[in-house]
Amino acid sequence: MNSSTPVIRTHDLTKRFKKLTAVDEVNFEVHQGEVFGFLGPNGAGKTTTIAMLLGLVRPTTGSAEVLGHDIRRDLSVALRRVGAIVETPAFYPYMSGIDNLRLFARIDGGDTEKQIPAIIEQVGLKGRGKDKVGTYSQGMRQRLGLGAALLGGPELLILDEPTNGLDPAGMQEMRVLIRRLSDEEGKTVFLSSHLLHEVEQVCDRVLILNKGQVIAQGEVEELLSQAHALELRIEGVEKAAEVLSNLDWVQGTSHEGDWLHIQAPPERAPELLSALASHSLFPFEVRPIVSTLESVFLDLTNERAEETDA
Repeated sequence: MNSSTPVIRTHDLTKRFKKLTAVDEVNFEVHQGEVFGFLGPNGAGKTTTIAMLLGLVRPTTGSAEVLGHDIRRDLSVALRRVGAIVETPAFYPYMSGIDNLRLFARIDGGDTEKQIPAIIEQVGLKGRGKDKVGTYSQGMRQRLGLGAALLGGPELLILDEPTNGLDPAGMQEMRVLIRRLSDEEGKTVFLSSHLLHEVEQVCDRVLILNKGQVIAQGEVEELLSQAHALELRIEGVEKAAEVLSNLDWVQGTSHEGDWLHIQAPPERAPELLSALASHSLFPFEVRPIVSTLESVFLDLTNERAEETDA
């Protein structure tokens, strides 16, 4: 595959289940070597999209390519170079973690069985690999699932909620591992999650999905930079809101008590203060609002809900 060819590319990808449109004309590209975040609340259509990319569900309309191969015609060729975790990984509970991986390796063919000791250590199961999976916690099963996905040295990893069941320390270890797989081994990682802080910390680019539709996508820093806001505490908050709403570059205001929230670039705070001072309004306190993916997501989903209601 040419290095400039997207690892994943979709065009108006759509899936309907009778009257329910689970995925609605979704378009995106995943580039080689990046960690791409696929973000949205439960029920947004993330798992259905992944199932289509892996050939588990057939699209209603639209198309997609994985590693340069059309998912309707020759997906089986691409899947040899893909490792995946979809929902909760399933293993034989009466077998050890190592034996489960051996079984997957034999099904896969080749010399992948030789990789198992290194993979067990890589996913943090050293010392527990010989224990029966029935004794594993949910978090340990997630780690073993990632180990199974790594068998055969795949170019693309598709991970659906890989930190499910992990404690905070385990989540951090998983994020470090995912980042290392991209930075040091050059793997492309497609990471689906409803945990906004997780995606923000580990991903290069992100797509936000809501009710089956793409509502935003781009570099994480770019999305965060779009969410400019300031807060100030002031007496006469309603008058202050009226004054600032008349400024062309203020996108909106809201207030609670004596706190006024202003959608405007923090670097323009001096101009805000000047406008208020011209009406004898003087804030007690002014502070920028630090944007997170959570705040961006909530703003975008609220806007979409208002548009739908309208």
